[in-house]
Amino acid sequence: MAGPAGGWCSNQRRRCKCNSFPRSNFAHILDIYLCHYFEFFMTSANRSLQTTAARVRKETDAAFAGMAEDASYQQEAHKLAEECAFSDWEALKLQE
Repeated sequence: MAGPAGGWCSNQRRRCKCNSFPRSNFAHILDIYLCHYFEFFMTSANRSLQTTAARVRKETDAAFAGMAEDASYQQEAHKLAEECAFSDWEALKLQE
């Protein structure tokens, strides 16, 4: 099961430590098992986080979608934009 000095483990993803110091077959097998278990755990956790993020993004988009149709919100947004137009213009001129 041990590869050449400094060789690769059977999973071909990380360096084999078996030739760095004497190890039993059990320790080498345990090392490979833990490596695969960690990869499985990280893949599962990443997939779960991506799924949760996509669900939250979808829920947030749905919550804000009604704002596009809401006439009172649109009036308030236009009023706020008009009130801030002068300061926005000044900030733009200062930036240039």
